[in-house]
Amino acid sequence: MNSKPLSYESQKILMEYLPYMTRMKLSRCCPSLRTIEKLVPLRLNNVTLDSRFTLDNTEFCLEVVRKCPDGVPVPECFRNGYDGVMDTLDQHGVPDIEDRNSWTPGDIVRRNHIAEEAEEPIPDLEQRINHLKAMLPEEGVYANDLDYIEMLEIELQAFKNRRDNIFSPYQLVYRLKVYQEGQVTHIFYSDVDMKYSAKSKQLAEFLFGGRPVPISVKKLTVKPGDRTLRMPPGPIFKIRGLSLSYLLHNNINAASALHDSSFPLEKLSVGSFEPDDRNCSIVRNANELSVRFLMDRSIIGFIMGNENSKLTIRGLDENDISYEELIEIITQLRARNRDICLRLLFDEAPDYHNRFDNIGRQFQADRIDNYLSVPMEGNLHLRIEFERTLPFVVRLSTVRIAM
Repeated sequence: MNSKPLSYESQKILMEYLPYMTRMKLSRCCPSLRTIEKLVPLRLNNVTLDSRFTLDNTEFCLEVVRKCPDGVPVPECFRNGYDGVMDTLDQHGVPDIEDRNSWTPGDIVRRNHIAEEAEEPIPDLEQRINHLKAMLPEEGVYANDLDYIEMLEIELQAFKNRRDNIFSPYQLVYRLKVYQEGQVTHIFYSDVDMKYSAKSKQLAEFLFGGRPVPISVKKLTVKPGDRTLRMPPGPIFKIRGLSLSYLLHNNINAASALHDSSFPLEKLSVGSFEPDDRNCSIVRNANELSVRFLMDRSIIGFIMGNENSKLTIRGLDENDISYEELIEIITQLRARNRDICLRLLFDEAPDYHNRFDNIGRQFQADRIDNYLSVPMEGNLHLRIEFERTLPFVVRLSTVRIAM
């Protein structure tokens, strides 16, 4: 039976619709497919960015593992998973805080990112350990509690080693765990030849980088945490839905990873990310947002970059939109000359709500009852009105006047 090899175009089509891990395995086993794998658009249902990356049903977790050489007793907590940390460790075993706080182009910096070492780490750890031991139940001791105390004691010893200039007794290696639902976990070890931030960046480059077209993702989730997410520079994802934790507020720079074609978003989910966040997240349509969940774009930039004809932004105060910024929004909306219905909802009435007439004079607007009519090009007028209920509403909408 004669069989013809797949043409180049056929290989590209086949590669595009293969599951992510199948694509990775094929490209690793067959070097001739690696270029095709990077060129062909990648389509994913769910991507979660956290201290570990999750792509559909596959999770990638990178850790620094402390291994005990021959003759060094293995702590019990190491047998229960406390051997790994997500930090660069120095020769004494102390985490490198400067490396955790370093930023490189493309990184997603989360709100609680800045880490500081205690002024007196040894007394601080001793106090924590003694406090935990005092809280142990009188009858029966939980294994997890003992493991955590033992892990803290290892951290304490590392700071004492640094004080006394003693090297750590442990050997350090990188461990990458690749867990695929329903499959055996694959574990890969490598030498500690670079800092943890650089190694994490290398992993992200392998997973997401080197692609000429954005990765299509149905839902991108960015979870809260105190660590920077190491990502390749430039827009990476074209997304349909975005899920953020309320803890991230509006100063997360996740927008740097989103391709312009992601906007306007089809769906935004917000929630607290409890252990089962599927039950506690709130799903809102993309034309209804809360300022606390916007990304690191200014409010004005987000409004101007969002092509939705109807948009509501909730939870505002004067720190989010000042009088000068409101004037700038009005100016830009007039310049765009398109249909818009924008509602800005303030938790309390901003002080400048009494400057209604000033706005009218600045834009040569007609005062009609409780709203202003600002002339635009053609037969459009920008209607500006304040609804003095709570939440206090500033509504800006275009009105088409019949000629």
